[in-house]
Order: sequence, then C-alpha cells, then structure tokens
Amino acid sequence: MSYFFIAIAVSLVLGLLKYNSSKTIDLDSASELRLSKFYWYFGIGCVLIAVISSVTVVVSNEKDVWISVLFILGFFGGLGLIIAMIYQNHRIKIEDDTLTVLSFWKVAKTVKWNEIKSIAFNPVSGYIKFHGPIDTLKIHFHIVGLVDLLELADRQTNGLTDQIQTVRNKLNI
Repeated sequence: MSYFFIAIAVSLVLGLLKYNSSKTIDLDSASELRLSKFYWYFGIGCVLIAVISSVTVVVSNEKDVWISVLFILGFFGGLGLIIAMIYQNHRIKIEDDTLTVLSFWKVAKTVKWNEIKSIAFNPVSGYIKFHGPIDTLKIHFHIVGLVDLLELADRQTNGLTDQIQTVRNKLNI
C-alpha cells in the first residue's frame, strides 16, 4: 500500500514540473529562464532532513551511530545541496540573436540562433541539446517557459522544425 502513495506523490511532483515547464511566458520581457521553484524547495528540504536527523541522532546520545549520521548527512545533505545549486545556477538568457546557458558549474556557453545546427532531447539526462558550431548548450527540460523557448527556437533557426517537433513529441508538449 505504501508503494501506492509513493506512486501518487511522484506523479503529482512530475505533473507539477510539467505544468511549470508548459507555462506561457512573454519572452520579450523575460530575458532569463530558470528551473521550477520546486527544485529549490526540494533541495532545502533535503538539507533540513539531513540536519534535523543528524542532530536528533547526536542528541539521543547513543553509541555507534556515527556511521548513520555520516550517511544521512552525506546522502540527504549532498543531494539537497546539489539540487538547490542546480536551481540557483542553471539559467537561460535569451537575446535577439543569441542564446546563452549558464550551467550547474556557472560556465556560460553562447550560440547564435542562426548557427544552431541541430536540436535533440535525451530523456536519460533530461537535457535538450542545442548544437552549435563550437559549443553545445544543455537546457534542462523542467525550465519554466520551455514551450515558448521551443517556439522561439522554431522561428529563429532555419530548417530545424522537424527536430524541434521531435523534441516536442518526446516531451509530450
């Protein structure tokens, strides 16, 4: 029975993320796209779970629990920090003639719209890849305003309509 509740929770979260990705935004006024706020809240929640659990175990004053404390801190704390940093750092800046992506590591890569050679989606990694002559831009598929970004890419790139439609079909948007 508990698997049923887990399945419902995961379905609700994925539905929320898909809803946020398909939100309509005005790309003329919004020059920067970001991930759903859920990533920030989930990351902070994992860090709080790690800290509260670790403090509870330490305060209980039991012996031989230090391995579990390290595991809890490492797993939930590490996972939470990574997810929160993905939210903080992964951004897409849209300009008239260029598309710039700031990665998890705060590395910026820029490609001109007319130089994009191909667009593909990898469901395993969760990234849509915009291949330019030098750099490949990786955009997470939970970016708020993804539908509008793909429509803009369809207008700005030449001859990539079929590839963009393939990405839309894989994402069911």
